Parts: sequence; C-alpha cells; structure tokens
Amino acid sequence: MARLLIVPGDNAVLRALPAELSGLDVLVLETANDALWEIRQSPPDIVVADMNLPGMSGLELAEIVPSFGADIRMVLWSREADGQLARQAESAGVHRFMSGAASADEVKGVVQEMLGATQPAAAPAPAASEPAPQAAAEPANRPELAARERRAAEALAGRDYEAAQQAMRDLGEEVGHPADPLATE
Repeated sequence: MARLLIVPGDNAVLRALPAELSGLDVLVLETANDALWEIRQSPPDIVVADMNLPGMSGLELAEIVPSFGADIRMVLWSREADGQLARQAESAGVHRFMSGAASADEVKGVVQEMLGATQPAAAPAPAASEPAPQAAAEPANRPELAARERRAAEALAGRDYEAAQQAMRDLGEEVGHPADPLATE
C-alpha cells in the first residue's frame, strides 16, 4: 500500500484530502519538523505540503527531504502564484509545484499521477550474453558529500533543525547550488 504524508499547515483543502483518498496509508502531520521525523523513521512514497508551515516552510522541508536518500516524491502547494518560488521549488527537487486556488479533486489527481510514477515498470531480464549493469563511479568529491549528508541526517536525528538546515546549505554550496536557496534577488 502506498504511503502518503500530508503537511497542511492551515490549508483546509489539504486537511480534507485524506477523506478523498482511499486505498492509501495517509498520515497528516502538523509541522515540517514532525514530517522530517516521520520521514526518517518510515519514508513515505509521497509528501504533500503547503508552503506556509509553522517553524519551517514547505520549501525548506523540500530541500531537506533528499538528504534521507529515499525515493520520495514531493508535492508543494503555495496558495499564491509566485514564479520565483516555483523556480526555487524546482531547484529543490520538488516533483510538482502547485500554486493558486485548487480543489481537493485537483490535488487528488496530482497524488494519483505521482503514485503512477512511483510504480516501477518491470524491466526486461538481461540476455545471458549481456553483462550486468555496473554502478556509476562515484565522483572524486563523493566522500566529502557523503560526510556532509551524514552530518545533516545526524542533525535531523537529534532534532537540531537549524544545524540540519545549515548542513544542507553547506552541501548545496559543495555541489554548486546557491549558499542560501531562500534568499531573494
């Protein structure tokens, strides 16, 4: 059964979404920090979050989620249309950014679309004469990146969210992303 985390903040449509979804394991959490703790304990298939959350924004949540290493699809919704925010969400790895007014049916459609994308297609078995695929070689700086990812995960495990955010910003600098992805131009 697919697992979905919803972090609605004060978004009434997202709060009502579980009633629209059947056949899914749905958990509604109040804050991004609660979601991070749950993701660490039991990664979901999809996280749907409002942009405006208490303590940490939905965008900050989206920036941290990849550090867990699980294949989690992120849907972020801002009730205000904002092109710059959409670009920031895209660079944070958000799979779908919704903006403006939306109905529960529209959000349900996005979730169903994401679930369809998470179902792995059956890969054909390699022929006996074909060699098994090899993992890509790690970049030379990969040990340092792994150490930074580990620091971020450890900070999250200790619920030190400020240290986790700083570790993710440091990691972003290492791979060429802006030092502060939330800064405005």
